[in-house]
Amino acid sequence: MGTRLYPITDRVDLLERLAGVSEGTSERLKELEKLRETMETIDWYNEIEKYPEAMRLYDFQLFGWGKLNTEQWGIVKETCSTDEEYWCGHTRDPKLVLELLNAADSYWKETLGLINIEDLDGVAWN
Repeated sequence: MGTRLYPITDRVDLLERLAGVSEGTSERLKELEKLRETMETIDWYNEIEKYPEAMRLYDFQLFGWGKLNTEQWGIVKETCSTDEEYWCGHTRDPKLVLELLNAADSYWKETLGLINIEDLDGVAWN
């Protein structure tokens, strides 16, 4: 468990770039997710593992940039006005988004150079 950091966007192209996968991977993942309804969970995971980029996108959507570290918690605490927002909140401020992402320990950080941070609608933590 733990509080994780996620992108806020509806743009599939941004999610694909952030996950470091090829264009069109989200369509493949959608097809695989339709199969999930008709398969046992373990069989579905065995199927998706055959498509490494779909698995990578799935993992990014599930885990985001990973758990907040001590530095990120400090940033979040400075910006939150309530305890509820501290544990589950978001920001749309591009400067704060960049600060949180630059403080991340995640290997997903390598993909940040592939997007314009201002194209994101923000980040959320929960």
